[in-house]
Amino acid sequence: VMNNVEIILCFAWQAEAKPFIELLGAKRKHQIKNFTYYSAQNIHVCIAGLGQLNMAAAMGWIQQFTNNYPVFWNVGFCGAKQKELYSWHHINKVSDANGGRDFYPEIQIEGPLPFADIITVNQPQTTSQLLQQNAALVDMEAYGFCKALQQFVSTSQIQLLKWVSDS
Repeated sequence: VMNNVEIILCFAWQAEAKPFIELLGAKRKHQIKNFTYYSAQNIHVCIAGLGQLNMAAAMGWIQQFTNNYPVFWNVGFCGAKQKELYSWHHINKVSDANGGRDFYPEIQIEGPLPFADIITVNQPQTTSQLLQQNAALVDMEAYGFCKALQQFVSTSQIQLLKWVSDS
């Protein structure tokens, strides 16, 4: 990690986080109920649990463990109606299915991954529900992640990376 910038990878599920925890050699440092925080030098992992409320609450909880103006990444699974299965996407627009509100992460650099927009829903979607959504990707945490962190950090410190796991 360059310039001692902390990176915090935030996941909903243990299964999403496990490969990263193993790759980093991260060790569990803190746990309270369903929230777990792992650390490995300047890269940390937070597991929040499923849904917007859990993700938002976990983002408030982990503020006590951060310093050096960390960059938060919401990494995880999502559904897609048009994108290829089993592909990564850098998110450049996050929408809330309930209120029609949007969040735009400030993208610092363009990388090799394609950009996509995502809409956050409160319940798993059927194929017909997925096809009715206005965004390319669908998940259950992204909007809660962004809006909670917006209370603590700038939009340039809020980033999202999603893996299309199903349609």
